[in-house]
Order: sequence, then structure tokens, then C-alpha cells
Amino acid sequence: ARLADHLDDPYVAALIDARAVALAELLARFFSTDERREVRAVGSVALGFRTVLEAVLAKEGMRLTDVRQDPMAGLLAYHR
Repeated sequence: ARLADHLDDPYVAALIDARAVALAELLARFFSTDERREVRAVGSVALGFRTVLEAVLAKEGMRLTDVRQDPMAGLLAYHR
């Protein structure tokens, strides 16, 4: 079962929220305020938990601007 389908379960919601908070803390530690103002994410986990990630990042002054399941299009555009 996909965890994203069980966000109404308090345990699952707390687990996912805690991991999103941990990610926000890492971003704050390794990137300047300007660098982390707009955050982009890649992968099915970010896509599945986008709403949770957006809410947690917003509390920390960050904005999730883009979520892609597959990084290939961005990689191809970057290396052209």
C-alpha cells in the first residue's frame, strides 16, 4: 500500500510530516536563505507527498515551486 493513500492515519501523517521537517532543517543548514527561497523536488516521493512538503517548507519560509516525477526532461534541458 502506498503511504500517500493513508495520510488520514495519524501515525502516517506524523511520520511523513517529521521527515519533511527533517528535510527542511537540512536545507536550512546547507543552503543560504536566498538559495532555499524557492525549492524544486524530483521523484515519486516528493510527488506523492507534495502537499505535506509544501506546507512544511512554507512554515520555514520556503516555497516549493516545482515537483517532477522524472528528472530526465530537466537534465536534457540543462545539458543542451
